[in-house]
Amino acid sequence: MKTKYKIILPLCFIGLIIIYGCKKSFLDKQPLGSLSSANVTSLTGVQGLLIGAYSVLDGEIGLANSTGFAYGSAGSNWVYGSVCADDSYKGSTPTDQPDLVLLQTWSVSSANTSYVQQKWQMLFDGVQRSNEVLRVLPNVKDISDADGKVIAGEARFLRAFYHFGGKIVFNNFPYVDESVSVANNNLNVPNVDKTGKFIDIWPYI
Repeated sequence: MKTKYKIILPLCFIGLIIIYGCKKSFLDKQPLGSLSSANVTSLTGVQGLLIGAYSVLDGEIGLANSTGFAYGSAGSNWVYGSVCADDSYKGSTPTDQPDLVLLQTWSVSSANTSYVQQKWQMLFDGVQRSNEVLRVLPNVKDISDADGKVIAGEARFLRAFYHFGGKIVFNNFPYVDESVSVANNNLNVPNVDKTGKFIDIWPYI
């Protein structure tokens, strides 16, 4: 009799697991690692977004053509400031960091260097992350007015800092605020007004 129970009980348990596991609802799960608005509309969530905006300051944003040291997007601007102004010497051989040689000799174009692309991508990533904090913040309910003002102030400062970097490196850099949503594919922000004159972004910064 005991032997029967030893066989029947485990079989029943396995049967229940199979029945539960075969339900369609078992497969209807939110994808792991995806970020929805529900995940970030809380004090903890918006603080996480703000940390993401801060994390771009060092220029290391996991660029595809970066091997851990993103010289072109570094926050220090060593490439665009010190090297291009002859305050620093790249050193080594011409085949070492050839993109930097092009910048150093003022032979750069948009087609022949990844450094310019790295800097542009890093700055816009920082701007986008800062704007995302400002987009989400009005929907956060469990936050005090004081905390909300601090977070908004930090996000605006970071956005201004990234725009400042774009202005000093590229000059005619477009200004992008939280009204420009990547979700709507509204990415073509002009840097000229209706008359074709470049927009001065210093007042916005």
